[in-house]
Amino acid sequence: QYEINVYYDRRLIDTTVLAHEHLASAGCEKISMDGIRDFFGWDTSDSHTALKDCKDVKKLYNKLLRASVFDRWKWKVSRKYRKKIASFSRNLLKNKHID
Repeated sequence: QYEINVYYDRRLIDTTVLAHEHLASAGCEKISMDGIRDFFGWDTSDSHTALKDCKDVKKLYNKLLRASVFDRWKWKVSRKYRKKIASFSRNLLKNKHID
């Protein structure tokens, strides 16, 4: 009726598949954007806005596109130590005595 000729390329790249392939074995517990942001320690302010989500998906795609076994190991180890440091800092702040 409106003579609009639109072609949709059906080829796509699903970052969820890439995340399952690379991050599940590295210890990422949730394969959602929030879980991935938490896993990598990315900023979560303005998450779930179109611009922030698009930028983070692009960042994720570029990070996972050519990820190697070494990269997955490095993410797993850095995540482990990041959690330990955060836990230590929280405990330190809880036990800090003000005189």
